[in-house]
Amino acid sequence: MEEEDDVIAVRRAFNETEERLRVIRMRQNLLGTRLALLVSQVDTLTAIMHGKISTNNSITKSPSQIYL
Repeated sequence: MEEEDDVIAVRRAFNETEERLRVIRMRQNLLGTRLALLVSQVDTLTAIMHGKISTNNSITKSPSQIYL
């Protein structure tokens, strides 16, 4: 009987640990996705600031082109 209780306790601990790891992996994936998006946005803004991307904003246009 005591051995069965030990097996049940070990299984419960294993399942709880497995669930915690699943949640951690899910959060890591979400953070990875958000970080990749942030890096992409920073790269885009950097390119805009260096005039490498033509946009409709005043940063890359001369004053005479702003309202065109």
